[in-house]
Amino acid sequence: MAGPNGTHRFRPLTPPPAALRGRDLRHVYLVILERRRGVPISIGELQRLIESLGYEVAGAQPNKVLADALRRDLALGRVVRTGRGRYAYGRVAKTTAWRFRIRVHEAVGWR
Repeated sequence: MAGPNGTHRFRPLTPPPAALRGRDLRHVYLVILERRRGVPISIGELQRLIESLGYEVAGAQPNKVLADALRRDLALGRVVRTGRGRYAYGRVAKTTAWRFRIRVHEAVGWR
């Protein structure tokens, strides 16, 4: 469709979702798990919640990438495995949880 002066108007492209990996991925899912404290969540549900924020899990197999990242926090006690493929929020120091929330708030806009 031509606009004034013969210029064309195009719909703006929506930016592709940012791919999360490493520390950023861990911080986002820890904040999600903290908000759902006491409720076990599957890896698939966690991935969908991450995608609902406008992000995606980097890698060819996102579920595997997410499971591998969860394993690190499982060893640290930040995440508790409640069943096959189901995880819940574990024990996190207050200052550490605060740091995670600040980083995610800056990126996503959560309070």
